[in-house]
Amino acid sequence: MSNTVISNKAVKNVAKLARISISDDEIPYIASELEGIMSWIDQLQSVDISDVQLNNDSPSMPEREDRVTEHNMCMKILDNAPDAVDQWIAVPKMIKS
Repeated sequence: MSNTVISNKAVKNVAKLARISISDDEIPYIASELEGIMSWIDQLQSVDISDVQLNNDSPSMPEREDRVTEHNMCMKILDNAPDAVDQWIAVPKMIKS
């Protein structure tokens, strides 16, 4: 089992990738939590599963034909949308320019 040390730079990078903002005060706590997660991963990797047999006999979901069962649902769907323009659901712009 390795004792992984997560650097402040790595914590900031993970936060950026996750698109969350964290303060400098939170970095040590988050680093500690990430180190705990990495420790759990190390524990899982050390489990011997060489004798484990896969069970391929589990029941699967019944298949059905993919077909339209209700027609002309557009207006009903748009009534539930928070914002609609013409026959489209309007969503906020997510890409920053």
